Amino acid sequence: MSDSLKNPGRWGVLAIICCALFMIMLQSNVINLAIPHIQKDFGADLTTVSWITNGYLLVFTVFLLTLGRLGDEIGRKKVFLSGLVVFTFGSALCAFLPGTSMGIEGLILGALVQGLGGAAMMPATMSLVASNFDAKERGMALGLWGATSGLAVAIGPTLGGYLTDVGLGDSINQFFGIAQGWRYIYFLNLFLGVVIAILTAIYVPESKDRETKHKYDVVGILLSGSMLFCLVFGLVNGSDYGWWDKKKDFLLFGLNLSPGSLSLMPILLIASAVLAVVFALWEKTRKVDPLMDLNLFNDRNFLAGSLVAAILSFAMMGTFFLVPVFLQNVLHYSAIEAGLIMLPLALAVMFASPLAGFLADKIGGKWVIVVGMVLMAAGGYWTAWFRLDTTPWELVLPFIVMGAGIALAMSPNTNIALLTVPIDEVGGASGFLSTLRQMGSVLGITILVTVFANNIPYYGERNLGQISDKVVPPVVKEKIIEGLHSGGGMQQQDPAAMDQYLVLYKEARRTEIKTAVGGAMTQSVVDSINRTFKWAAVVALLGGFAALALKGRRPEPKKKPGEPAEAPNA
Repeated sequence: MSDSLKNPGRWGVLAIICCALFMIMLQSNVINLAIPHIQKDFGADLTTVSWITNGYLLVFTVFLLTLGRLGDEIGRKKVFLSGLVVFTFGSALCAFLPGTSMGIEGLILGALVQGLGGAAMMPATMSLVASNFDAKERGMALGLWGATSGLAVAIGPTLGGYLTDVGLGDSINQFFGIAQGWRYIYFLNLFLGVVIAILTAIYVPESKDRETKHKYDVVGILLSGSMLFCLVFGLVNGSDYGWWDKKKDFLLFGLNLSPGSLSLMPILLIASAVLAVVFALWEKTRKVDPLMDLNLFNDRNFLAGSLVAAILSFAMMGTFFLVPVFLQNVLHYSAIEAGLIMLPLALAVMFASPLAGFLADKIGGKWVIVVGMVLMAAGGYWTAWFRLDTTPWELVLPFIVMGAGIALAMSPNTNIALLTVPIDEVGGASGFLSTLRQMGSVLGITILVTVFANNIPYYGERNLGQISDKVVPPVVKEKIIEGLHSGGGMQQQDPAAMDQYLVLYKEARRTEIKTAVGGAMTQSVVDSINRTFKWAAVVALLGGFAALALKGRRPEPKKKPGEPAEAPNA
């Protein structure tokens, strides 16, 4: 029999699972604000530093599906605990290696190890909830699961900003010999990981499919891993190496892999599409224990829920990535201040998530998800009216609306997507859902940031054109616009970058021109963010339409005479 029977200690198990989820989500939310400080501390270029997050993301996404399915076979607790140990070990590497001769390379290595551990943990958190709670209570349990994500989002930016700027104070920093405050982020993970591992080993019961001895799909693992690697690597590096024409050579161990003037990234993306087709054909013809049971897509809820999960992550993570750009680069708030300004959004996610689970249990998840996606779209569109003089108080209500929408859609969607999935398939299905969420996040950040960057030249040219030629000479405008269209959009707002155009002017005149151009370029950044936010709102609204395909409840079985009615379970 499956281990899906109700566990008397299930709420304690949920608490342990949520603590582990909190650690994973906290990591991804605290480190982003530390990136500029890490770059400065090591004197590294942005491409190198980006591999702290991109490397984690790459490994995390590639192994999600495989390790989610592994839990069904050898035990969900074993995979969860193993992932927790690996994630904690990766945190230790990130905490200690930057202080050695390895420097930033050690930090990147630790992030890669963290990604592997997180890939094992994330799908296991959902499958352990599914195996310890029956369908009646699963909505509330996943609501608390979602609230934990909201809490990490709420605490992450503020905590990350504080630790990055201050550490634990001068005296404690000197005592431990730590000059970089962001390293405490990893020490915090190290402490939490050890405590949660002990609690997991003692209190979380094992859960796996004991009915059948499975044959592991090695070919499916290789195909899916290669497909996801090519897709994520191509998406993450497309803007750096070129989406079609080569911007720079791709070097591996000194060997140039770039095919002439063509970038390697589109070749990887095409390869990922071919591998996806081959993977689907292989899984379809494999009759025994496929890595991904394609029959799950005959389940309308799983198919629609998977689509909603990807769309939700696309709109959410793309938006979250750009909000700090506006707060820190345009309004010039510190990391701590930016985290506090984003707090209403995160608190709305945290407090609305349990309500979402409760409502889904009572009335069914479909309409809760639809309303959530519509609210998310409305909040995103409401936010998309940034100005150079926007105050934090003007962002409170739109952030609350957006956060409430995210919460209402997130946890009920997980429950309803897995509602009719057999318990022995929950690990693989959860891994696929997590993979789609991660892919949605990658696409959201990549595409929306590309939309943002590509709109800067358009708005820059428009805003420069509105400045009188007496203030900024036409020849200077032409040079700046040329720089914008050649890929220097963000650099053109830096007054120092304009000196090359102003060598013939006196200092007072140069200052006047720099001030006018700087204002126009900053306004262009704001305009670009606003347009990008509006596109994200449209995508979220499309997620609301996709949610209309969901079935709100499991069909009620026919009752035998004298048999009590079954409680709602979606």
